[in-house]
Amino acid sequence: MKEIVCAGCGKAAPMGQMLAGGGKAFCDECAPQAGATDKLLDPTVCARCGKDEGSRELERVAGIPVCPDCEAALRDYPFPVWVKGAFVVVVVLAVFSFLWNWRFLKGYLEMLGAARAAEVGDLVEAEELMASASSRVPESDDLATSAALYRGLRLLREDKCSEAVPVLRGLLGKGPDEASLTQFLLHAEAGAAFEAKDYDGFLNKSMDLLALDPRSPTAIGQVASAYACKYAATGDEKLKTTAEKYLDQARQAAGPGDAHFQEYEERILHRLKTREIISKKEYDGRFRGGAAGKEENR
Repeated sequence: MKEIVCAGCGKAAPMGQMLAGGGKAFCDECAPQAGATDKLLDPTVCARCGKDEGSRELERVAGIPVCPDCEAALRDYPFPVWVKGAFVVVVVLAVFSFLWNWRFLKGYLEMLGAARAAEVGDLVEAEELMASASSRVPESDDLATSAALYRGLRLLREDKCSEAVPVLRGLLGKGPDEASLTQFLLHAEAGAAFEAKDYDGFLNKSMDLLALDPRSPTAIGQVASAYACKYAATGDEKLKTTAEKYLDQARQAAGPGDAHFQEYEERILHRLKTREIISKKEYDGRFRGGAAGKEENR
């Protein structure tokens, strides 16, 4: 736990108990006089579970200090929690309406089917079922939002990034899990920039993704890939050196035995060696007998 001194009375107190105002920290007694209202976050205490790390400052997720266990819980989930919450709302609606309207029951069953399909990775089926459920219960904004989300994720997985961008962007502000949606949107915008040969835009979006997850080998590798694209397009050796620097960082973050990163690294090295910019699909078809992976990394 970190202690700081009140700018009003000079007493020391835990940082998490202080309030900020005018760029200074005040204790509870001095805060009202100073007009301080913003609660300070102690960088050594997990904001999620309250675990005290002593003097060691914690990693931050979306600007909030969290311990390693909470960081893993926040980052390691495949699908936004707010969509599951929307399911609960629709379930209540469907059960309540069962006795007087068949469409609610049918929509409820399709919603459950969409959830099951999404859990096994079948986003095409999930999108179709959720869209059907939404058409049966058009007064439910939650169903419409979920259907649009499935569509955006399906387009992103199919590497139709330019189509995914407006779909995902249209969902901003419609759910509490803005962090996950923002990450999906950045992936789509990065892919769209790559497709358009806008390598400056590709680099900018890749850097934004890296800022959200600075220890991810894939995020670091995508920055290396973007610099490799700029090198391939211009021949500027400084860009090549920067790409190699980020690639080395990604290699260290991945560690030995990370097959997914090794496959990605191979394609980046090919770009640096030949100054040829090709997609993963084309690279696989040319050098891997057409074997395609689950994700499209550029």
